[in-house]
Amino acid sequence: MKDKEWQKINPQACSTIRLCLAKDQKCSVMGKTSAKELWQKLEEKYMTKSLENRIYLKKKLFRFEYRQGIFMTEHLDDFNKIIADLMNIDVKIDDDDKALLLLNSIPDSYDHFTHTLINRKTEVKYDVVSATLMNNEYRKTDKHAHRDSSSDALTVRGRSDDRTSGSKSRFK
Repeated sequence: MKDKEWQKINPQACSTIRLCLAKDQKCSVMGKTSAKELWQKLEEKYMTKSLENRIYLKKKLFRFEYRQGIFMTEHLDDFNKIIADLMNIDVKIDDDDKALLLLNSIPDSYDHFTHTLINRKTEVKYDVVSATLMNNEYRKTDKHAHRDSSSDALTVRGRSDDRTSGSKSRFK
């Protein structure tokens, strides 16, 4: 790329990067005017491959738990962000371990679900666990919505036992 083109694009690139940052993250890079410098500063601060950062992220992963009241999609997104952060600092986690850590993070109310999923298997895949959790949530949501809508639609009118009103009985 020519210098003239880069001078035009560089401020736009810096602005785009800054738009993606939280307020507390912007403070450390406010003086940077080059997208390359800005990106390097962010990498240096947040993607260091230090022992301290690895320990922090691994603790975060091992202590990760489902927060009551959130959707399973949000829980999976949060889990995947931690996994991505670990991958960015070159920490590799086996697929089997990811699946088991995810199963460990869900509440005890899912124990039956967990036992059913891993019954008589020697290994479990992360994609299978996450897809099954999502399908389980969709099924519960659909069941709940269907129950609410169908309960109002079913109205039964019965025949009154009072035979003296209106018409005469066939039996006397």
